[in-house]
Amino acid sequence: MFAQEPGQYEPDPADLSRLYTFMETIARDSVEVQIRAYRQFVTDHPEQERACWHLLDFMVMGGQLEEARDFFQEQALVPAGRRNSLWMLARIYALEGNAAAALQTYREVFQNGAASFVLLDDFALFIVQNKLDLESEIAQLSISSAQQAMIRVEVLRRRGEVERVLTVLQETLPDYQTNKYLLHLAAYCHLNSGDEASALRLLEKGLGIARAENDRFMTAYYLTMMANVAGGNRGKAYWEEARKISEGLANLRLSINVYVASSFALEDKQAALGYMERAIEIATAIRSIPEIVSAWLLKAQLESDLENYNEALDAFVRTEQYLAQDGNEVHRYDFYLARGRFFHKLQLNQWARKDYETAYEWARQNGMLSYNYLALSRLADITLKEKEYERAIVLYRDFLNLHASKVRVSNRVYWRYKLAEAYQAQHKYAEAQQQFARVYQAADQIPFPVYKERMKAYALIQQVAILADQEDLKGASRLLNNDDLRQVSKDQQDVKIAYLMMQGRLYQQKEETDSAIVCLEEASRIIEAQRGQLKAEDLRVGFFSDKSKVYDELVSCYWQRYRHESQPEDLEQIYTALEMRRARVLRDLKFSGNKNLRRQSKDPLYQKYHAACNRLQALQRRIRLNPGLYSDLQLQLKTARQQVINTRLHLLNQYGSAAVEQQKPRLDELVSAMQLRQMSLLFYCIAENEAFVLVVNRGEPRVIALDAKLATIDSKVDSLLRPLHEMPPGGM
Repeated sequence: MFAQEPGQYEPDPADLSRLYTFMETIARDSVEVQIRAYRQFVTDHPEQERACWHLLDFMVMGGQLEEARDFFQEQALVPAGRRNSLWMLARIYALEGNAAAALQTYREVFQNGAASFVLLDDFALFIVQNKLDLESEIAQLSISSAQQAMIRVEVLRRRGEVERVLTVLQETLPDYQTNKYLLHLAAYCHLNSGDEASALRLLEKGLGIARAENDRFMTAYYLTMMANVAGGNRGKAYWEEARKISEGLANLRLSINVYVASSFALEDKQAALGYMERAIEIATAIRSIPEIVSAWLLKAQLESDLENYNEALDAFVRTEQYLAQDGNEVHRYDFYLARGRFFHKLQLNQWARKDYETAYEWARQNGMLSYNYLALSRLADITLKEKEYERAIVLYRDFLNLHASKVRVSNRVYWRYKLAEAYQAQHKYAEAQQQFARVYQAADQIPFPVYKERMKAYALIQQVAILADQEDLKGASRLLNNDDLRQVSKDQQDVKIAYLMMQGRLYQQKEETDSAIVCLEEASRIIEAQRGQLKAEDLRVGFFSDKSKVYDELVSCYWQRYRHESQPEDLEQIYTALEMRRARVLRDLKFSGNKNLRRQSKDPLYQKYHAACNRLQALQRRIRLNPGLYSDLQLQLKTARQQVINTRLHLLNQYGSAAVEQQKPRLDELVSAMQLRQMSLLFYCIAENEAFVLVVNRGEPRVIALDAKLATIDSKVDSLLRPLHEMPPGGM
């Protein structure tokens, strides 16, 4: 047992047993009945601080804040209940926004009885929410140095300084591992610094103490955190046990904690969303800002997971509104991280980057980069994509410098691969070659065989590309013929595409166009075969952006051959490759004419699509009527568009997949359509070292060469867009 300081209060098991028996008898009663019962229980047992806390929550929920003030003012006259009643009055003043009265009353609380861990934690929350000076406040309290340390660690936790919390625990509270409250705190800090093994060890120890002391309340708190760490069926079992305890006691704050934990304990996200909405309802009713923030933020993430993007954006807005009142820096960090992921998912990279930058800088300053580092690494990916190579290098090096025990090997290998790509993009071939070689070696430590072989293969292929860039075609060909690489390319389709592309590139550099076409056509056939296996959300224009290079190279080869031989079939192939590059799914074009539309209109999925269309149209109407609203509504507008696209694609997947065969476009069909409509089409192709336009009209199709190169056009476009990139979101 943790050696309690003189003047420190903790309920003994008999007191807890009496309280839990009472709570079970009224668990299914109405709020009004529970208020009356709790008032009587507190009158009979004024020393029961948890009963006082529960009573105040129920009275706030029941809209009886004034009655609560009157009740606890009367109870404060009873010597046995003075300390707890003053404490509840301090909380009432805080709820009323009277911080000065609350602070003065908190100070009186510490003068009128023994401090408990719950009281110390509550005062720490008050300090954080009101941005008070920690050291000056605790210096005024008549409490021991150990109790001061307890307040200090709770304040530091809410500020996100988890490493400092662990240091303070070890230096000033060396026997903290015998205390259920401090074990829970330490486990939280280990978990958020990336050390899951230590967190689980402490949680199991703390759970044992809580069970031995018959503290069902703390037992449930331990179980919900263990559900987070364990995951899967084991995590769900922990959560179910916590839920049963919560329902048996009908404790409001415990219920919120359990419902919030459903977001990571349950695979059924729709069910978790239902629990989250109940958590929001209770937290709002008892006016508990930290719980309100947590619940709204998790609701936003669940809505995003369920592809309810409009609702997710609304939930993020509600979260941000409450954040200003919260004062918990970890919640603020979680918010920017989660919203950044949401924007990233919708390809709103400008907004995603801003949120990721905010989260990254905070995490770096507080030593928490390892906390959710996977999402933070997306900041580096966005930066690399936007060609800010030096910044990307700094970010990837930051992540690679994290302690190995806190980062999975597979992630470290991935970051080193991306670091090598950043060097490669800058034509720093020596540095890139060195990093790709390290990727190849480090990949052997990856415990997942398929991923290990894939990373090794890609590292080799990129080294081939570097040799090709330096015109070392013999060295490139020799490395590409690596036996392991050839074997992996047979087993993994994505690797085979990359292998064939590199093989085609080497043939092109050797001016063996026909051989290059053979390789690239085989790669394109693999891509087209994959097209029919995609999930609905991936069936969109631009899905193949990472594989469009295959079609670019094919077009270039066909163009080179057409320039020399002028064969009509090469013109046909140019058109086909240009069209397939766009990844257009023909069933999307035919869906509007589906004869089963009336039957579909009764489908909940169609109703969701219809609602998404209505929301988008309503936003568009508002902006047309008042263009000045665009800046304020642009995020809602972009999210609404993504919602329409996403739900439509799900409808296509449900109703269109069996009815429409995928087929390649044909040039003769397009020519006939243009002749019928008396129209013309221009297909522009801007490749690495050449550019042309395919003209399709009422006459014969023809190709016109252009005096332009991709690099030249890219630089001009970048110069036009650079000012936009520098503008803050909403600044247009």
